[in-house]
Amino acid sequence: MVLATVMDMTYTLVVQKLNTVLQTRDRNRQGPAMIRLGKSEHPMAPSLLKSEGGFAWWYFDWVGACGTEVVIIPSFGLPFLPGYASAARAGVAPPCGRLPSLNVCVYKDGKSAFYLLQRYPDSDARWDSAGIRMGESTFTSRVEHGTRRFEAHLNCPVPGSTERLTGTIRMSAPSIQTAAAQQPSDAEGVHAWTPLAVGPAEVHLAHGATVLADGAGRAYHDRNGCSAPLDTLGIRHWVWGRVPFPDGEHIHYLLWPDRDDADPIWWEIEIGSDGKVRRHDVKVQQGSRKTAWFGMPWWPEHRLERADGSVTLLRTLNVLDDGPFYLRNSVQITRPDGAVGHGVGEIVYPSRVDRALERPLVRMAVHNLGRPNSPWLPLFCGPRSTRWRRLLSGAGP
Repeated sequence: MVLATVMDMTYTLVVQKLNTVLQTRDRNRQGPAMIRLGKSEHPMAPSLLKSEGGFAWWYFDWVGACGTEVVIIPSFGLPFLPGYASAARAGVAPPCGRLPSLNVCVYKDGKSAFYLLQRYPDSDARWDSAGIRMGESTFTSRVEHGTRRFEAHLNCPVPGSTERLTGTIRMSAPSIQTAAAQQPSDAEGVHAWTPLAVGPAEVHLAHGATVLADGAGRAYHDRNGCSAPLDTLGIRHWVWGRVPFPDGEHIHYLLWPDRDDADPIWWEIEIGSDGKVRRHDVKVQQGSRKTAWFGMPWWPEHRLERADGSVTLLRTLNVLDDGPFYLRNSVQITRPDGAVGHGVGEIVYPSRVDRALERPLVRMAVHNLGRPNSPWLPLFCGPRSTRWRRLLSGAGP
């Protein structure tokens, strides 16, 4: 009797130990988790800027009247910069703090009206407790008495032009509180995505005397931080988007793994007008597949099914930015209660980033301050309406 009990206990301990070893092996084999929900209550760790191949950025987008949309991304180690992802794959990537860049996009009526991706010398940029500075542009994001305040002051040279991009952005909205929506898995993983605020914002942007965006609108603000290269997170592709509704914001973040034996991460997130977050793990069905101009796959329709059987329908209406690894789209969401909203989205394939064949083309669209640039740069950076004139004039910095 005693011998049988001891044998049973020994067998149980051996099985438990074996399961622990197998689980650890599987976690190590899979690498870092694809994503986790970060804590909006905590600032981003300054140590991220020292991570080789990592990334850190603030994201802000605004939708105003007359179909105008603005996107601002001040970043360190933006994975889409030519040469950075390939250096990470080779194990020779620099610390992300040495690759500051600023991306400014303006869309009108579903088409690109202005584009700027500017890379700064690391001596001309900083990110500290006071905020971010890129050249003569500054950005702050802070919480005061439960209100998130995002502010930007832009002053940037434009390729082929003696006139500069200037403007201000001011957003005040309830601070999103993510702690209540976190799960045990959010304690793991090196890639943290953190929604920060949704609400009204004022935007004033101009190139010289030409107004690009002006007035009040609805804005969204988040951040991304990761201490590992994007390629190592096990992501085959992701589909992200945000759609405003009168009672709050709908966000979908759908990630497919690059391995057949790994689980996808499919999130549907509701943010109330008070900043409270509800997260739903959903099942996803993709519709028919299409291919964009550069070969990027995309799907006009996704069905997001919650645990209670209710369904959200995501439709991709058209492609705004068509690239070899990145698509920016206009999207439509039909919620389970029948409410319909329109917003913006993106599809990204990390394995397609910084491939040798497309790298020279991507370099043409990056404005390197203080370094030589492609002679074709004015075709890709600056106001779309004057790109040929700026290319032929040879003016500007």
